[in-house]
Amino acid sequence: MAPRIAGDRVLNVAEKPSVAREISRVLSNGHARSREGVSRFNKVWEFPYVVQGRQVTMVFTSVIGHLSNFEFEPGVARWNDVDPKDLFHCRVTKTVANDKVDVANNIKRESRGCQSLILWLDCDREGENIAFEVLRTCREANARMVVLRARFSALSRADADRALNNLVVPNEFESKAVDMRMELDLRLGAAFTRFNTLALQRAGVNLPVDDRGKSVVSYGPCQFPTLGFIVQRKWDIDAHVSEDFWAIKCSHERAGTTAIFEWRRGRLFDHGFAKNLFDMCTRANIATVIDVDGQESKRWPPHPLNTLEMQKRLNRVLRISPEQIMKIAEDLYNDGFISYPRTETDKFPDNFDYDGTLADMAQHAQFGFYANGLINGRFRRPPGGGKDDKAHPPIYPTKLADDAAYAKMRSKNVNMSKVYEFVCRHFLATCSHPAVAMKTHVDIDVAGEAFRATGVMIRERNYLDIYGPGPPDGPRLAPTYDNWGNSTLPTYESGEQFTPVLNFHQGATRAPDYLSEVDLLSLMESHMIGTDATQAQHIEKVVGERGYARKVGDNRLTPTELGEALVLAYDRMGVADMWLPTKRAEMERDVDAAAHNRLNPAEGLRKHLDTMLDAYTRLDRAKNTLTSTVGSFLDGGQAPGGDANAPARGAPAARNAGDTIGNVRNCPGCGGTSKLYSTPGARNIPKFTVQCDVQHCAHRVTLPSCTRRGEVEHESCGQCRGQLCSFRFSEVFLPIGFQHMGRWTGCVFCSRDFAEFARACQNDEPAPRASPVRQAAPAAAARG
Repeated sequence: MAPRIAGDRVLNVAEKPSVAREISRVLSNGHARSREGVSRFNKVWEFPYVVQGRQVTMVFTSVIGHLSNFEFEPGVARWNDVDPKDLFHCRVTKTVANDKVDVANNIKRESRGCQSLILWLDCDREGENIAFEVLRTCREANARMVVLRARFSALSRADADRALNNLVVPNEFESKAVDMRMELDLRLGAAFTRFNTLALQRAGVNLPVDDRGKSVVSYGPCQFPTLGFIVQRKWDIDAHVSEDFWAIKCSHERAGTTAIFEWRRGRLFDHGFAKNLFDMCTRANIATVIDVDGQESKRWPPHPLNTLEMQKRLNRVLRISPEQIMKIAEDLYNDGFISYPRTETDKFPDNFDYDGTLADMAQHAQFGFYANGLINGRFRRPPGGGKDDKAHPPIYPTKLADDAAYAKMRSKNVNMSKVYEFVCRHFLATCSHPAVAMKTHVDIDVAGEAFRATGVMIRERNYLDIYGPGPPDGPRLAPTYDNWGNSTLPTYESGEQFTPVLNFHQGATRAPDYLSEVDLLSLMESHMIGTDATQAQHIEKVVGERGYARKVGDNRLTPTELGEALVLAYDRMGVADMWLPTKRAEMERDVDAAAHNRLNPAEGLRKHLDTMLDAYTRLDRAKNTLTSTVGSFLDGGQAPGGDANAPARGAPAARNAGDTIGNVRNCPGCGGTSKLYSTPGARNIPKFTVQCDVQHCAHRVTLPSCTRRGEVEHESCGQCRGQLCSFRFSEVFLPIGFQHMGRWTGCVFCSRDFAEFARACQNDEPAPRASPVRQAAPAAAARG
C-alpha cells in the first residue's frame, strides 16, 4: 500500500519540461505561477491543490530524460592504451551526466523545501529507471521525503486527477532491469566498437569518415541484428534465380461486365505440361458453370492503436520514417492532443471513457458527422487485440484541435496535423461496426481444368466511411488507410455453358523486394529487437548515423558496402549469432524476467557478459577475416595482410579456369595446388569448381549447378589439412531432403554430407522445384 502524503509542500517531477508545464496548467486551471529554476531549461510552477484530502502547495518541475549514465572508470578512456577485452569486467559507475548537473541541482534545491515527492515520469520501464534517478538525487538533499509514483497516459485533467487519486510506490525491479540492459549495452557496444575500429584502422582499411572527421565502426547489440535483417534480405535477393512459369488466363464478358476466372492450379513450371493443358482447353472451348455460391463477408475495423501499428500505417501512407513519426507523436502528446504514444497495448481498459472522447470528436469540423453517428447508436465497443503492456492504454485523441491549433501544428511540421487526424480517424474506426459485403464465387470447368471468379458487392461500409475515402454521399477524406472496392460479376446459373476467352501466359518468378521500414519494424517486434520506444531509433541509427544501410526506390532499405561487409565478416568469423536476432532476444527475455523479479539482474548481467566475452575471444582470433572481408568490399581487393591464401608474388600463372577465389589444398593427384574457381555461366549464374592449377592435371570437383556463392575460409580441415570452403545454394533448386543446405561450410574432399548432397543434385537434374523457405534471419551455417 502506498504511503500517505506528508507536509504542506509537495515536489512533483516530470520527465520533460513540456509535461510539467501542461500538467500544472490543467491541474491549476491555468492559474499556476511560474519561476525560473537552477537549470534554464527547467522552470518551476506552483499552485494549490488537494491531494489525499490534504491541502498542499504543488511545486512542479522536471528533468530532461535520464539524469545519469553508466560510465567506465577514467583509466579506460584512451582506446589505444586499453585492450577492448578489459571493458567486459572493468568498473562502471552510474553518475549524473555533466550536461545534467544543473538539472540535478534544480530538483535538489526544490527538495529541501518539500516533504513529499510525486514522480510523474513516463509509465514504462525507462521511465521507472529515470524515476529512481530522480528519487536518489532528491534524497541526497532531503533523505526524509515521502516518495510516490503517479501513473498517467494523457496530459488531461481527468487523467491527472485519476493519477493523483491512485498514487503508487515506484517499481524498483523494473528500474534494476533497465540498469542491467544499460550496462550490457555500454560494455558490449564499447568493446566491439573498439575491436572493429582498431582492427580495421591498423590494417589500413579505407574506412568512410563521418561528419566529425572520424572513422568509427560501431557495434550495438540491437543495431547489428537490425542491420542483419537488411543484409539477409539482400542475400535472399542475390541468391534468387528467376524461373519461367506458365498459366492459363480465362475471362468472359456479358452485358458489358467482364469476369476474370483464376486458374485453380495457379501456375506451372513445366512448359510442356502447361501447354498441353492449354491446348486441351482451347480444343474444348466450352466452359461449364459448376457452382455459384454467394455468402456474406465482413471486413473488420483495426484494433486500437499501439506504437508499432501507428508507425507501420503512417509510414505506408505518408512515407515518413518511423523516427519522424515518433517525434511528431511526442509533440502531439506534449501539447495534450493525443495520449502517450509509446505503448504496446491494443485493447482499451473496461473503464475507458468512450463517451467523453466521442463527445470531443463530435465537434470536429471534418469528422464530427461520424462521431455523432457513433453517439447516436452506431457505436461498437472495440474488442481489441491481445497485447497489454500494463503501463498505457492504446493511443487515442485527448483534445479537440481547433483552427488555431491546426495552424500551429502546420507551422511546426507539415505532417503534424496528418498524424493527429490519423489518430482521430483510427479511434473512430475502432469504435465502429465492420464493413459487410456479399461475396460471390462462380466455379467453372473447361476440359477438366477448374477456374474461379470472385465478385464483391459492398452492402454496409461502416468503419470504411471514416478509415477509407469517406462515405459516397459525404465529405471526402484523405489520405485513405483502408478500402474495399466493389467488383461485380455477370449473372451465371449452375449448369449453363459459355465460350470463354483463353490465353496462354508466360511469366517468371521474382526475387523478394528489399525490406521496407514497415517490414523491418515487424521483424524487430517478432524477434524482440528493441522495444516500442526504441525500434525506430535503431533503424535511424543504422540508416542515418552509422551509414550501414540506405534507402532506395519506394522507401526500401539495402545495406551499404560497409554494412554488408561487417555482417559477412562476423558470419565468416563464426559469430553469426551476433548479427542474427537470437542473442539479443535472449537478453531481452532476461531483462523482462528481471523486471518481474524472476531473475537477479546481477546474475543476468554475468551470464550475458560471459557469453559475449567468449564471442569476443573468437573474434579476436579471427580478426584477419574481419580486415580481409571489409577490405575487399571497401578497397576493391584484399586489405593489407588480409588473405593468407593469396598466391605469392612471382608465382606462375594459374590455368585459365576463371576467377581464382582462393587456394584450398595441395592437389592429391599431382601435388600442385587445388583452387576454388568461379566462371560465368548461362544467365550470368556463376559456375564453381575446385581443380588443380597444373595444366594437364585432371583432378577436379565440380560444384552443383545450384551453387550461387563460394568462399575459401581461414579454418582448415581436421583430416586433410586443406582449407574449408563455404557455399550458398539456391533454395529453389535444392533436391528434396536437402532444404537445410541453403548455406554450407566444410571440406569438399572429406565431408560425407557434401558427397551425398552432390550425388543427389547430380541424380536430380533439374532439381525438384521446392518452395523456397524464406526466413528473416536463418540459423547460422552448419559446419560439415
